[in-house]
Amino acid sequence: MSLRNIIPDKIHPEVWKNRMGDIDDIILYALNSFSPMSRAEFISDEKTRRMNKNTFHKHAKELKTRGYIDSYRDGQKSFYNILPLGENELSRRLFKYNLDFDTLVETQSKKNKNLANRYSKVFRANKIDDPEIQIEYLKLVSVITHDKLSEVYSKDEFNKLILYLTFNHPKFFPKYTISIENFIKKYNKISEGKLSKSFITTFIELVVEKKKYGFNFHKISVEAKGIELYFTEDSEYGQIFKLIVDSKLKDLLSLKNLGFLDLSYSTLQNTYDDIIHCLTKDFKLFHPELSNSLFQLIERYRDSIKQQIIKHIPNELIEFSTFSLLPGRKIKSKIINESEKKDIEKLNEMKLLIEINKIEQAKSILNKILIQGLNKNLVVKLMELVAELVRNDRLDVAKMVYEETLTTSGVQTYNLNSVVDDFIISYVQKELNEGNSDAVLKLIENYEKYNGEPTLPYLHIKISTLIDMGRDYEAKEVVDKMSENRNKYGVFIDSELYPDTNFSDVESLQKDVKEEKLKKSFDYMIGILNSRFFMKVGNYSHSLEIINEIFDLNIKTPKLYSLKAMNEINLELFEQALKTIDEGLIISPSNLKLNQIKTTALFKLRRYDDALAAINVTIELDPYFEDPDSSKNLVMKAWIFFYKDDLNNALKVVNEAYNKFPHLSDVYEIGSLIYDLRGKYEKALELINVAEEKGKSIIPYNKAQLLKNIKKYPEALATINVAIKNSLEDPINYQMKAMILAEMERYDEALVQINQSINLSDGGDRGLDSIKEQILQRKALLIANQGKKKEAIEIIKEAINFNPKWASGSYHVYGEILMIFENYTGAIEQFMFAIKLPFTPIETYIKLGKSYLELRRLDEALKYLEIGKYEAQHRVKKTILTKENVEIEQDYPQVELIEEAEKYIDEIISLKEETQKSSVYYTFLLLLKSKNGEKSYYTGHTNNLYRRLNEIRKRPPKKNIASIKLLYFDIFSSRKEAIDRSKEIDKLSEQEKVELINFREDSI
Repeated sequence: MSLRNIIPDKIHPEVWKNRMGDIDDIILYALNSFSPMSRAEFISDEKTRRMNKNTFHKHAKELKTRGYIDSYRDGQKSFYNILPLGENELSRRLFKYNLDFDTLVETQSKKNKNLANRYSKVFRANKIDDPEIQIEYLKLVSVITHDKLSEVYSKDEFNKLILYLTFNHPKFFPKYTISIENFIKKYNKISEGKLSKSFITTFIELVVEKKKYGFNFHKISVEAKGIELYFTEDSEYGQIFKLIVDSKLKDLLSLKNLGFLDLSYSTLQNTYDDIIHCLTKDFKLFHPELSNSLFQLIERYRDSIKQQIIKHIPNELIEFSTFSLLPGRKIKSKIINESEKKDIEKLNEMKLLIEINKIEQAKSILNKILIQGLNKNLVVKLMELVAELVRNDRLDVAKMVYEETLTTSGVQTYNLNSVVDDFIISYVQKELNEGNSDAVLKLIENYEKYNGEPTLPYLHIKISTLIDMGRDYEAKEVVDKMSENRNKYGVFIDSELYPDTNFSDVESLQKDVKEEKLKKSFDYMIGILNSRFFMKVGNYSHSLEIINEIFDLNIKTPKLYSLKAMNEINLELFEQALKTIDEGLIISPSNLKLNQIKTTALFKLRRYDDALAAINVTIELDPYFEDPDSSKNLVMKAWIFFYKDDLNNALKVVNEAYNKFPHLSDVYEIGSLIYDLRGKYEKALELINVAEEKGKSIIPYNKAQLLKNIKKYPEALATINVAIKNSLEDPINYQMKAMILAEMERYDEALVQINQSINLSDGGDRGLDSIKEQILQRKALLIANQGKKKEAIEIIKEAINFNPKWASGSYHVYGEILMIFENYTGAIEQFMFAIKLPFTPIETYIKLGKSYLELRRLDEALKYLEIGKYEAQHRVKKTILTKENVEIEQDYPQVELIEEAEKYIDEIISLKEETQKSSVYYTFLLLLKSKNGEKSYYTGHTNNLYRRLNEIRKRPPKKNIASIKLLYFDIFSSRKEAIDRSKEIDKLSEQEKVELINFREDSI
């Protein structure tokens, strides 16, 4: 019976369900059991347990898209195979069916058998004989499938990376564990898939540490041996580790709850030691040498418990979440006096008790701390705790801590005995300056619960925070509610609007201040907030209209002038903005914001020297950067130097900003750009990562380019793939992906990406054509080196046709291809095309000289090699910094090209010495011409001719021309022929003269 009749009938009835089941499951089940299968084995409109063509194609296409199955053609038939990702998916799906145990075992066995067959070649190629290594390898590749990483790593690279992870599983320590360097040294030699150190470290960073692909690993660092070990959290090994650690921690909590011990650092330390003993001695899960490393692993595991709690996931181990790294095993520690140390320990203990809702015990410890006396550091920490509690909805506890602290004798010296509002507002401002808008909003919302009806200052902060977070319309709703309920919020007078009025007593304000001033203050505040809202959402014209309406009320404040100028800048009315600022500076010359905006307007006008002068004035207004806004001054100064191309001073300002404002992400971005321009890509990448960590929205293209420049191709691909996913219509991201793939020599994939970029750009971007041209050039050279001449020439001609007037690079590559196949005359022709076009590569002159040399056309060879050498010495420039701190340009010699040119020049000199006799014959021919009665300046070479004849023939020099004629006359068939030939000498080109000399030499 044929397979066509057997296979569908052997699909389990629970899966088939009379054709009413999941079609995807049916296809996966069949392929898992009987791969490969032809399409015909699934399709029939007549038989039961078959499906029609459209149904099969629809589901098979979807399964292929997901990477579950693959297909191939054999003659006229299509065949299908299940892929590793499909096997994993099938295992997951089968649990929803009521399958018997034998069927599940059979399915899993088939999957394991397929997996073993698939990777048996890997074991043979890498000489892996140990069955334990093979089993662990297969476990890893059943979870980390190549399908998920195929865009980043080739199959051979992937296989080797998994092998590296396998060797460095803790169960194989120390027998098989291996450093990156030794792994590369050993396994790059014996199998396909060449890896570099950056490839492996990037793989570990992406897959293991950053978990970009959804794989969860534990990592153990063994610093003494310079290696790291890895095991997956979901593996049997990982589950046993979790079970032991959780069990021991729960036992500790039980003992504590029964009153047998207190929860402290020392008891936790003992528990850790017990866990490590259990892992290394009892269960022998880890080697005893790993004890110290396991301590750090357990700490990280406990930190993950804390992260779960933060995400509001219930966890029995919540009590351990507040402990920091245990004393005694810190990598670094600060030296503090014993008194402060005890206070901090008690404070940590109090935090723990608050965390587990033991409020009375926490209060008791707080009182003990306060009774012993306060120091400024401790008061600050207590206030930080208050703000943290408010932010986390622990309002009653926050009030308790705050009031207990304020009633303590001596606290007044720290100016903290006002009201809770003052501290919270200052804390809000600090958080806002550091970009923690989410935390601020949470704190404000909780404060409203704690303090009852919100006050206008608080609402003002809330609205500003919402606008800063981009939640503009929520901010507008609050503004509108404020406008509708003015009386609800009591008296509000803006201090900027009425700076000379004393409003310290609220009651007196209500009595003394006129209703007109109250209304004016309220309308002013609402107008400012509305203007900010419309400016934030991009409606600058309407924002400007609102500001002008406020000006019409005869209100003039620095804030109004600032907002007006900012809107004018956004509308690109830079000159008008400068006029507005100058008007504002008349009433408030030292206003920081106005001076900052003036700098911005000058910067936008590219008046960089004026902008630099303006920012220096601004910095002098607040030299100690006490105003939170002052931090922006150094950022602006760095940008000004950057755009003046004064990178040295830009970097100086950036370094100053690092030290003063380490939280500012913009500073790291500028630093990254500077180092990028100077070719220090590693440092640039380091800074751009810091900027990203600090909340800066980094353009993925820039980061991917840096990764490409330092040859971290997998990470560069991963970065640009995220950008493409987030913005499918942006051609620049496809362009970067193409360049990365090209450097990885994956040219066909690169061409697909650059074509996509060209299509999205409507095909009119010369820059994209240039990139595609470069990819084709690289591909053509690769094909040529494989011996495929015709195909290589077709590819390079395609590159030339993009824009023949700018194709010097492609003509150069065409010449190189012809040189590979020793067609030097053809190569010369292509190089000549290249040097007639703009942007001729330096290498073109050298390759042209080499081609002439191969043809023994020495004068032309020497000419172009000398040009190439000169260009290599002087064309490329670099900027250096003199002792006087001045940047100057100087030559940046291309050493490799210079050495190549000199090598060929030396060869030519050697050849010329060997062919000196040719020049003798040439001189003699010219002398014959003179003897025939025709004047020639070559007759002055007679004495030189005698010398050369003497060197060649080793005879005494002859004294007359007649003797010379007789001696060499036999090279011509007759005197007449010699004379006739001599008449044509001056008509010959230099090359023809050389060929004539060579011909005469050969004749003799």
